[in-house]
Amino acid sequence: MAGKQPATAIEARGISKVFGSGQNETRALDDVSMQIRPNEFFTLLGPSGCGKTTLLRMVAGFEVPNSGAVFLGDEDITGTPPNRRPVNTVFQNHALFPHLSVARNVAFGLEMLGKPRKEISDTVARMLALVRMEQFANQATNQISKSQKLRVALARALAPRPEALLLDEPLIALDHKLRKEMQLELKRLQAETGIAFVFATQDQQEALTMSDRIAVMNAGHMIQIGSPEDIYSRPSGRFVASFIGESNFFEGTVQSVKGDVADIRMPSGHIVTARLGAAKPEGSVTFAVRPEHVRLEQFGVAGTMPAKVTQAVYSGTDTHCHLELDGGERLVARLQNAASGGPAYDKGMRAGVRFDEGAAHVLAD
Repeated sequence: MAGKQPATAIEARGISKVFGSGQNETRALDDVSMQIRPNEFFTLLGPSGCGKTTLLRMVAGFEVPNSGAVFLGDEDITGTPPNRRPVNTVFQNHALFPHLSVARNVAFGLEMLGKPRKEISDTVARMLALVRMEQFANQATNQISKSQKLRVALARALAPRPEALLLDEPLIALDHKLRKEMQLELKRLQAETGIAFVFATQDQQEALTMSDRIAVMNAGHMIQIGSPEDIYSRPSGRFVASFIGESNFFEGTVQSVKGDVADIRMPSGHIVTARLGAAKPEGSVTFAVRPEHVRLEQFGVAGTMPAKVTQAVYSGTDTHCHLELDGGERLVARLQNAASGGPAYDKGMRAGVRFDEGAAHVLAD
């Protein structure tokens, strides 16, 4: 059908990128593929050096892959120069012009495109309203705060109405409070503009807060792609389970399988029922349980595993109880503190441990 919107806004197919050669060779990306939907907030999440910035630069056109292809909608743009790609990038340093006013910074890209003066004026006013910076239009960018500079950079990038906006860790220079505020602002901007946002970060909470989907990367590989709930609750392997949030890891042996769950015997002899996901349901396996799904009860309660509290760390809203099961396994329980405050369990106390139903998840690797 003519005019039908492509199923994907951006697609990477088998992208590989190598820097250097011989002993100095670094494989930044290794056969990476992803599909980003129109009007989606998509986050590339991973540790420093995992390849997320290199992948963003591939989409922007600042790097050329050694193999593979990049598509914008249905168009192969692998060889298209950056200035001819309808995508814009917001960098960590925002790259504003300090000698120009806020309004002139936003207008700059439109002027370079040769847009009519009236269209530029109207667009600048609309963009400044969108990022809530109208009152600063005539102020120099070296006289505004870091979060305001980010808003100006976003307005400038959005002004030409790109098909996608790429954001390379733009919140990294902000303090914790401003960072939390701008996370919500970015999500609002994405929803209001309807543009695909591709956001690179190593901050797991940032990714969980803003994203429609997250791609977890490590060492140049795409490890898992899914919704925040999928990534957090159903990690594909140990790297994802440990990188995003906290996890307790246990070894065990599969005793029986029924549908998508398995009964697993721990070294202590206790049987735990765990979800399988994509894991191979046989032999020795590793399963994970998030600390918030570990419950403590009185020592000796039927159906619980006997344990000793080795440390209790108070952190305001929660207490992290470090425990050792009688079988030797170590784990952490995150317990919400009562209104009266203070930990319910102290170092040296005995307790019974159980896991929430469905909390244990067998890892594929």
